[in-house]
Amino acid sequence: MSKIVFHPDIHGDSRFFVRNQELFQMSMDGKIYLMTESLDYNRDIDLNNHGVVGLEDLGIHFNYCILCTAYQTSLVHFNLLYEGGKHSKVCFSTFLCAVFSNPLLKKITENYATTEWYSDFGFFLNDFNENNVTMENVVRHIQNRGKARGGLPKNIPFSFIRDSCEEFLRKTFVDIPIEDIIIKKTLLEREHTMYHNLQHFIQRTRFLKEKKEIHILIGAGHLMPYLSDKQLSILDVDPFFISYHADTVFKKYPNQRFLDYMNDENYEIQISV
Repeated sequence: MSKIVFHPDIHGDSRFFVRNQELFQMSMDGKIYLMTESLDYNRDIDLNNHGVVGLEDLGIHFNYCILCTAYQTSLVHFNLLYEGGKHSKVCFSTFLCAVFSNPLLKKITENYATTEWYSDFGFFLNDFNENNVTMENVVRHIQNRGKARGGLPKNIPFSFIRDSCEEFLRKTFVDIPIEDIIIKKTLLEREHTMYHNLQHFIQRTRFLKEKKEIHILIGAGHLMPYLSDKQLSILDVDPFFISYHADTVFKKYPNQRFLDYMNDENYEIQISV
């Protein structure tokens, strides 16, 4: 049976760029199988075709998941984006991806059009192909637009992101606690689907003569709360999210996370920056 290697990723963190590119190249060269979140899983994929294999069913989960993630990453003690450092980049790119994916959310943000900072936000809404919304494309778009204006919009409040997402969720999921929506849409439902897609892929590769490792590039949050203190230190994860995954989610929904399903599999977690 193929060995499974998880590579925790922090979306938008440039420290992992080289590592990720190396994994992509190894996959293209046919040395490994590489699976990643934020791409659709093709159950009929040609195993002789080298390339990245999706892990998700995006038609079911993507739009709500990315919006819930934007809301989740906005729950910080910072007031403005410039105060949040690397975390602000992750939060802003996720939120912009959600805006491009959900017309209602985009309409909600327009309620802030009279604020003095909205034009900075609006600058990043331009010149993007909304028919091809992925996190990778949005991050690239932000980088290109940022170069044209001298960086990210510094004075956008985290409360704008948080309140916009909250209004969307309350209008869409009436009478359901927001915390439950967030946990189910960003974690439990996706991880259950990703696990079953991984199992299907493992079964397809099980009887091939050439045994290649299956590498999985996935957001670090999906591997919590089973990352060690040393691994978390290397990843430099915000303490709030460590607590969120270890306490709020794990205690409320025990034994329902990705690695809980992996008890019978031969896997390891590798972190390199």
